[in-house]
Amino acid sequence: MIESFRNKELETLFLTGKCRKIPKEHWERLLVRLGFLNRMCDETAVFYKSSWHAHKLHGRDSNGQDVDGYWSIRVTGTWRLTYYFTEDRNVVLVDYIDYH
Repeated sequence: MIESFRNKELETLFLTGKCRKIPKEHWERLLVRLGFLNRMCDETAVFYKSSWHAHKLHGRDSNGQDVDGYWSIRVTGTWRLTYYFTEDRNVVLVDYIDYH
């Protein structure tokens, strides 16, 4: 289950199905992925969706923030959903970022 978001616009999209600050062409893909993450109870389940290019992150992101242990899945082009899967089997700190 998704417990927390880093990106408030993404949280709004998840809760209401729309958000002015996220491109409409990404809404459907994001909602599908967020729904999957919300139901996911095993961190390896995301590998069943091979087109999402799931992988674990290491090191620091472009803002200098430690991302060891976080996961990334592709939304479209360079846009990714990142999140952390807790020992309690919950998804936290979900973010929506452009890698480039």
